[in-house]
Amino acid sequence: MPPSRQVTRHTDLKPGDHISFYRDASPAFYLHHAIVVEVKPTELVIISFTNPSQDALFSSFASISSLSGNGGTKKSARILKEKISEREFKKETVYIYDYGKGESSNADTVIARAESVESGRIAWGEYSLASNNCEHFATWCKTGVRRSVQVETVATAATVAGVAGVGILAGLAYAFTRKNDSETTKERKY
Repeated sequence: MPPSRQVTRHTDLKPGDHISFYRDASPAFYLHHAIVVEVKPTELVIISFTNPSQDALFSSFASISSLSGNGGTKKSARILKEKISEREFKKETVYIYDYGKGESSNADTVIARAESVESGRIAWGEYSLASNNCEHFATWCKTGVRRSVQVETVATAATVAGVAGVGILAGLAYAFTRKNDSETTKERKY
């Protein structure tokens, strides 16, 4: 994933940009990702992949105006095209991802990918935090590859913690075994 930087004005963004922002009620580690499709003087239009059950928990941009959705129900994930007012944008911490030359598609292709899923021409599938979330969607729109660095980071941390945990357990088991061997040896001496 390319480096990101904070953006304080919506007019600093352009169509085809990959952005992320923290949702109001979410823990500090959860970023929601979207693609910018239009920048107007007083508002921003984005397309993102969302899970309505998480929307109930993590509201984003308090007065978002939903323009469309690809037929998602309350129980299923959906692609949303949303308007964000300049005032609401200023309340959020928003990041833009700076892809290097050759790392991403041009803006027209990025927007075409997002709109093809939003319109239902391309089926995106069910929401999965691990394999099909908002970051997978935004990264695919930008690069043509589904990827979530947030998921990869959590998986790596879990692996490291798991290996460390196994190491600690093995060490404790060894120490316990050595202690029992020592006690057994003492018993044999008597």
